[in-house]
Amino acid sequence: MILNAQKLAKLMRIQVARKLILRFSNKLKLNKSKFNATSIHFRKNNIVLDKNTYLSCGRDSFLQHSMIYVEGQDNQIIMDNDVELYNVKIRIFGSGNQIRIGNKSILHDSAIMIRGNKNHIMIGEKFSSYNATFHLEDDRNEVRIGDGTTCHGRDYRAVNFELCEGSKIIVGKDCMFSNDIQIRPSDAHSLVDLSGKRLNPAEDIIIGDHCWICLGVTILKGTQIPEHTVVGAGAVCTKKYTESYCVLAGNPAKVVKQSIDWNRKFL
Repeated sequence: MILNAQKLAKLMRIQVARKLILRFSNKLKLNKSKFNATSIHFRKNNIVLDKNTYLSCGRDSFLQHSMIYVEGQDNQIIMDNDVELYNVKIRIFGSGNQIRIGNKSILHDSAIMIRGNKNHIMIGEKFSSYNATFHLEDDRNEVRIGDGTTCHGRDYRAVNFELCEGSKIIVGKDCMFSNDIQIRPSDAHSLVDLSGKRLNPAEDIIIGDHCWICLGVTILKGTQIPEHTVVGAGAVCTKKYTESYCVLAGNPAKVVKQSIDWNRKFL
């Protein structure tokens, strides 16, 4: 019994120390929200949470020089274990939105902006991004990214995921995105005929497993890219492609090489 009491007292001291470190090394304004952190690797962050927001940072998570600002109710930001955020900006204006970042994922110099309700961003395990942006407008948009996918923008040439109108971007596992890439399932404005009927509704984008999206690619609404596809530099994808193990190139993109695959390593 004495040993158990000593362990409990030690645990309580650790919890108090963790809270003090979080308070004094970060700017926190929780406003009746729940902040759950099982690690103390948090430095020089600015965190402002509105009512009933739930922010959870798993074991050995790392958060530094980042900003999280939530204005709205019942939002969730969940970071699993060993997640690293450095110089990341997360802004949410709306209610019922959810962001989840999987185990051992890394986000550097990236940004997430949600302006609407019931939007979802689900990032798998071992995701890596440098200079990636996620911009969701309106309600019920969804981004899903599979395990092991990488997005490596450079300078101002980011990998941009831009959604509105309740659209989806689904990316498979082990995909590789270069820089200066636009992925847009909506035109963001209306194209109408002379009677005023809209001609360009949003259409979801689906990218299969193990796809390599090269420099300067644009992927527009309704595009589906099968697994094990390489999309060449500067290509513009606008439709549903059906052939795997190929290279797409050009504007509009078409199959230019077949029976190929790719590897992250120089072999």
